[in-house]
Amino acid sequence: MQDQTLQAVEMVSKFKENTAKERRNAIRRVFRYIKGTSSVALCFEGTKLVVKGYVDPNFVGDPDKRKFTIGYAFTLARRAVSWLSKLQNVVVLSITKAKCIPATQASKETILIQRLMGELRHKQQKLIVYCES
Repeated sequence: MQDQTLQAVEMVSKFKENTAKERRNAIRRVFRYIKGTSSVALCFEGTKLVVKGYVDPNFVGDPDKRKFTIGYAFTLARRAVSWLSKLQNVVVLSITKAKCIPATQASKETILIQRLMGELRHKQQKLIVYCES
């Protein structure tokens, strides 16, 4: 939830200097969304609270600039709790490196999720991350 709000605010803030009517309406929608969902929370039931991650590099993210898009998603009890889709700012010359970068980003997120789960008193010995190839 917080990630969605941050993403929406980030997208709208790029256009804060542009006072076009569409941009002002987009900003108003974001603020209405934040106000209307401030009391919403995710609830997880059951005993199988397993965190799994999925990583996928897209090598054709921006073929003109030779940059690629990374994407990952993490689920808890089969519900998405963290995700990212981002055009990388580096040019990669080998497929091996292109696969290592998103795996590294997902590994960082794995550590953060594991710490959060520990703070919530849920210990999972291994976090499973599926990566293409």
